Amino acid sequence: MVKALFIVSCIILGIIASLIGSSIDAKAYWGNLSAEITSIAISVLIAFLIISRFTRYQREKQWKRVRRMTYQAITAHLCDILNDLFACFPLYDFAIRARIMDGRNYPTVECVDAMTDLIAQLQKFSCSYDGEEHLSDLATKYYNEIRWDVDQMRNVITPRVIQSSDDQELIDALVEFDSVVRELYSAIKAHRQVADGRVFLAGDIAFPEIIRLIEKARTIYRIIARRWATEES
Repeated sequence: MVKALFIVSCIILGIIASLIGSSIDAKAYWGNLSAEITSIAISVLIAFLIISRFTRYQREKQWKRVRRMTYQAITAHLCDILNDLFACFPLYDFAIRARIMDGRNYPTVECVDAMTDLIAQLQKFSCSYDGEEHLSDLATKYYNEIRWDVDQMRNVITPRVIQSSDDQELIDALVEFDSVVRELYSAIKAHRQVADGRVFLAGDIAFPEIIRLIEKARTIYRIIARRWATEES
């Protein structure tokens, strides 16, 4: 209320001052006013450019300090997320698993290829696992296994990158990953409600979201691999 009254008072005083100035010498008054407004606009623009450049410099400096460590943290979390698939789903190609774990400490092209092969295997699964347990039941177990890594990605890594980096491609990929995690959790809740009623659907609700999660993980990992290769060269 006080702020609004202050703004209104300033506007009224400005109008009164303009009327008085115009009545004394309109040409001189409006000429001086135009010059003052132009001067203020130029000053604000210069200040904005300086502050913008300084802010960008500070962000780049901060990101440079944590960039490599952040890249390694991302690769570790993503590879751990993928590795847990082998503990929860009927996946037996341990050559793929080995390539994924080889890419845990630093990003490799071989790990990206292994993720692609893993996605292809997941896409071949039928709607149920053994006639009693749906793939969405396995998806629920899997989500519980990866929850810590997922939370680290969402609550630690993503805010750090958004705050420190101007890498919009990586930021967008992390935000999309976060969105898929939320959709996976919603699908798991829906599946639990169906299972609690002892009614099973013909298809699986949560399992397709697992595939989408791995696809988004591959996207992030591929971006990191490109950045890493550029820094190494």
